[in-house]
Amino acid sequence: MPRSFPLLVFSLVALALPSTLRSQEPPTAPPISTPAPASGPRPMSPPPLPSNQNVRIDVTISLKGDAKPLVKTLSMVAGDGKETKGRAGIEVPVVREFAPGTTVPSSFQYRSVGVNVDATPQILDASHVLLRLSLNFTTVYKPEGGQPQQPSFGQGSHEVRGIVFDSGKPVVVTQAADGETGRDYSVQVTATILK
Repeated sequence: MPRSFPLLVFSLVALALPSTLRSQEPPTAPPISTPAPASGPRPMSPPPLPSNQNVRIDVTISLKGDAKPLVKTLSMVAGDGKETKGRAGIEVPVVREFAPGTTVPSSFQYRSVGVNVDATPQILDASHVLLRLSLNFTTVYKPEGGQPQQPSFGQGSHEVRGIVFDSGKPVVVTQAADGETGRDYSVQVTATILK
């Protein structure tokens, strides 16, 4: 057998093999593509960790409509990120009946009148506080005129999911006016970071 025949067979086999088997170079990886930025709002950064400071919360409710304006206040202190609840009130006697033919009360019913506040402060930095607040209050308006009349009762409520306060600066968070009765109220809140 001539010597050139095995060389010819080897050359034909080498040409028939796939190029990946012939080459000893590693295959190249496909290029890495960077995903396009997602559209829409950015995720919110996590809230700051609670500090070791306290916040004083002052709530002032101003009521107008009687001859003498009435102011109700409630102050409380809460730790940063901690909920606090304040309750203040009294029981007011309300005349149910008068003695026949007189203006002398013969029976009473008692009604609760007061202020309820739930609040959670969150210190954002050295001079700002985020406050979540829920409040409700009731009040009694004395009857007007000389005839024996029943008093009327007013109420108000407000829920705050988050208001940012400058430390120590008051903000009127809600107010309402009733043109029919001439009575109105406003609620002012102050959040102060305690040193």
